[in-house]
Amino acid sequence: MASGQAARVWSAVEARDKFDRLLAAAENLPQYIEGNGRLFVVTVLPGGMPAREVLARGGPLEEDDRYER
Repeated sequence: MASGQAARVWSAVEARDKFDRLLAAAENLPQYIEGNGRLFVVTVLPGGMPAREVLARGGPLEEDDRYER
């Protein structure tokens, strides 16, 4: 996704189908996912474990997966 592009709201289905694009877009601006009447935000936090690595593990986060500043 080109830099300078606005943050957007993705449907849950679109976010799942285009997950790599969603993560790439979140590197520039927070992205929002709307599903089941709720709104979620996807953003990149500095430091800690890369999001792709955490997500590739699957399941809930473990004690050692916590974000650290």
